[in-house]
Amino acid sequence: MKEIIILILLFVTLGYNFSFARAPAGEIERAEEILEKERILRKRLKKAKKFFIRKIVVEGVSLLEPEEIESIILPFQKHWLTEKEIFEITDLIIQAYEEKEYWEAGVEISYQVKGDTLFIQIKEKTKTEKEIELKNSHKKDKVSGRR
Repeated sequence: MKEIIILILLFVTLGYNFSFARAPAGEIERAEEILEKERILRKRLKKAKKFFIRKIVVEGVSLLEPEEIESIILPFQKHWLTEKEIFEITDLIIQAYEEKEYWEAGVEISYQVKGDTLFIQIKEKTKTEKEIELKNSHKKDKVSGRR
């Protein structure tokens, strides 16, 4: 009999303790709301930033024909573009230089979005500039001990 009473007291005590461990229903709902809002914010942050590009202006090109540049940029105008797509444009421009075998001289490309216009700046390096750049990098390697 004592054993039964002890077991009953044990179950009552444990059940009583577990009832305090539960959060009220309102708090659970509030926590779920907060978690859902956090999920939504994380999705928004994961989405790539997009720019509506009405016009693309390419400056500094002298080695390629205007028609070549136009054929590269035309499909991207009047579209929402991500940074990845902007890099695709710059890669296509570099590819056009390589196809003309101008890659030896070297090309630097930068871009800037102002309003609804994408400005792409091309700096075509002459072979002399490229040679100077290579010599300077070799000097830096010698100073730092790298080869």
